Amino acid sequence: MYFATKYWPPIRSFTALDYANAFFGFTVKFPMSYQFWFIRDLMVMVVLSPLIYLLLKRRAVAIPFLTIMLALWMTGYWPLVVPGSETLLFFIAGCYIASKNMDPTRPDPWIVPLGVGFGSLLLLVDVLMITTQTNPEVLRLIVNSMMLFGLPFAWGLTKWAVDRPKWRSPLERLAEASFFVYAAHEPLLSILRKVSFRLIQPHSTVSELLLFFLVPIAVIVFLVAVYTILNRALPRFTAVITGAEGRQWRAKESQGNPAQAGSPKTEGGEAVTLRPSLETESMSR
Repeated sequence: MYFATKYWPPIRSFTALDYANAFFGFTVKFPMSYQFWFIRDLMVMVVLSPLIYLLLKRRAVAIPFLTIMLALWMTGYWPLVVPGSETLLFFIAGCYIASKNMDPTRPDPWIVPLGVGFGSLLLLVDVLMITTQTNPEVLRLIVNSMMLFGLPFAWGLTKWAVDRPKWRSPLERLAEASFFVYAAHEPLLSILRKVSFRLIQPHSTVSELLLFFLVPIAVIVFLVAVYTILNRALPRFTAVITGAEGRQWRAKESQGNPAQAGSPKTEGGEAVTLRPSLETESMSR
């Protein structure tokens, strides 16, 4: 808790607002469990979704609004604490893509250029941070540009892997642990990163870059192992803390309500049970 609490006053002197900020982060960017800022912002976006729907109905309004949001996010000019500019931009962009029936998982012709662009910008950021005193504004522009390349590249890479049978089954099993990994990766990742850099003390760009990737991979492997053990030893408890209990309940409700679940497709007069795709399950999480 050191990484979270060192910026907070002692609990004995907490006011009502301090408690609210510790749980939700109303007037500060991050709650005490700071990795959950995304969940908090997502809750706010769900509340705002009716307004977003009305906004996206008109293309003449939606495109300029998204352009303005992109500019604000790229430059860092954003007056609100909640929601963050990145949350608003990408949530609305996702809603717009869905409303136009676009498929963000198939940038096949562009996956190599996107990967090259992402890798080049990542290397540039690493070199600049090590060798020069880069202006924070310039660094933000480069990092955000890297994210614009990396997001569709990750979508395309995931789709490429899922389309291959030998990859699909392991990825489906790993997807079950995705929320647990997200919820538990901090402060573990920050602690291991600080400790590893202190112990290894990398002196080159290559070693810095390797450590940058190896530490998160080690954390993911460890947390997937913890999730697997928990799921086998305490399946009900694990389902509750990861939200799987709610998904299972909704699935049972849908199966028991034909009007909600929709009519099953038939082939040769036999009903065919449709299994949600990995992409749909992952996006719902």
